[in-house]
Amino acid sequence: MTNEFDKPFRTYEELLSILESRNVVIEDRTDAIKVLSDYSYYYLINGFKSFFKTSDDDVFDEPVKFNDFITMFLIENEFNSIILKYTLIIERSLKSKVSYRISDKYGVYTDYDSDDIRNNRSDYFFRGNYYSGPKRDNVLKRIKGKIKKNIKGKKTLSVSHYVENHNHLPLWIAINCLPLGDVIVLYKILKQPDKTYVAENIIHSSALDIEQKKEFLSQGLELLQGYRNKIAHGERVYSSNLHEKLPKKLVVAVTGSAISNSDYLKGFGKNDMFAVMIAITVLTRDLTRELFLNEISYTLDVSEKLYISGKPVLDYLGLPKNLMELLSNIK
Repeated sequence: MTNEFDKPFRTYEELLSILESRNVVIEDRTDAIKVLSDYSYYYLINGFKSFFKTSDDDVFDEPVKFNDFITMFLIENEFNSIILKYTLIIERSLKSKVSYRISDKYGVYTDYDSDDIRNNRSDYFFRGNYYSGPKRDNVLKRIKGKIKKNIKGKKTLSVSHYVENHNHLPLWIAINCLPLGDVIVLYKILKQPDKTYVAENIIHSSALDIEQKKEFLSQGLELLQGYRNKIAHGERVYSSNLHEKLPKKLVVAVTGSAISNSDYLKGFGKNDMFAVMIAITVLTRDLTRELFLNEISYTLDVSEKLYISGKPVLDYLGLPKNLMELLSNIK
């Protein structure tokens, strides 16, 4: 093992000195150390440095205020907090509708001690209740295994209560211990009539036919999950850097062509923060949708008053200037 590491440990004082050598203006070193202690150098500086031009030796071409990094972090974090909150609401809605449909059609019993999905027709995880695709069996076995593990570890209070006090475990209880990713794949292996029920009861849009609703629900949920995973693990979500994306034809449809083909090809509404906001707007309704738009509008009003190097913060986050108009007009 080498004695020389290319990224050795640096104290906060040393990190500030490095920043100053890179043309970063630090007005209060004591406060700056507190900020690095709270948010970390890597996340705060490396996460936002790409917005400023640098020379080959990683020195900023123009002086950059240390507080500018804080401003961008706090505004983006506020948008992320709103998105996370409404993603959890959508997750609850999905779990409710999937468990309702399966319980209504296939019963309230599962043998959670067994991974058998082939023989017990009274089990709502019986493979014949689902679309016979290549991933079906693995998905069902994995979900049953997670439920069994959760029960043994007594990890979810509602699940443990039902197992201890009732003679069966209905899906509307069992689903509480499943992460969003498992519920998404469970939705994907539903038979077409069951998928139709779920999609029609989550998406209320006159711009989409039923097949488009089912597609939007699948892609929109994966986009939200991908976004949530990134921010939960401390990663920044740059413009158009999510692996998951919304299909072009659906974005154009729900925005009434306000997002054009050329806009989409530039990344707007494809796999960026704006696409995530589109997904939430489509997958919520009534008061929930109104509250979401109000929270985004408030944060937008705050960010529009903040400028960094002569540019509004929104320009750095890759959000369109008419963001609220676009979201409010989604059909």
